[in-house]
Amino acid sequence: MEVFTLPIFQKLNKLQQCQEEEIIEPIDEPEQQPTCEECKKVFTNNSKLQRHIRETHQNLKQFRCEECGKEFKRSQHLKRHQLTHSGSRPFQCENRDCPQKFTCKHHLKRHTQLIHEMISYECNECKQKFTKKRQLKKHQQQDHQKKQQNDKNELFECQKCKKVFMRLRSLKKHNLIRHKNIRAFNCEKCNKRFAHKQTLKKHIQRCHSEI
Repeated sequence: MEVFTLPIFQKLNKLQQCQEEEIIEPIDEPEQQPTCEECKKVFTNNSKLQRHIRETHQNLKQFRCEECGKEFKRSQHLKRHQLTHSGSRPFQCENRDCPQKFTCKHHLKRHTQLIHEMISYECNECKQKFTKKRQLKKHQQQDHQKKQQNDKNELFECQKCKKVFMRLRSLKKHNLIRHKNIRAFNCEKCNKRFAHKQTLKKHIQRCHSEI
């Protein structure tokens, strides 16, 4: 029969106590982030959650313009609006040839993108320009599909300049604009006329829009 001495027994007893402590030690649960009960959207802190509830679900507009009575959800929106009454436009377009000024950076950025960066994608077939890549792709698919993919399709030739089109509507549009000089898109501000809707839009944004 094996006999334990007192020191060994004490060590074993201490080891058993440590194991029991490890077993019953509680595990810290991760702190829950503030969550909106209406839409389950999660926020980094409670103040953002409260602002979300006021603006989204309660639709509260706490900031009122004393000049015209218009109400806003945020103070910075009210401050930006008040600049329209004072006539102050501190943000000027960086383009040397453009005199446009704006009440906030957001409007300046949108102006720059729409006016000065809008011609980004050019069709290598007809040199028409587009603001977005998907617009160019759609144009190419509709008007300039590869001939090897359209061998069975009828081609439409302009009798005046011999330019060939894959679609009848493209030929008709070409005749109206190129040979009859018909400009179907009229500017309501200054009565200037344009052949393309995109050109009219660009004109309005450059000359008449205060954005």
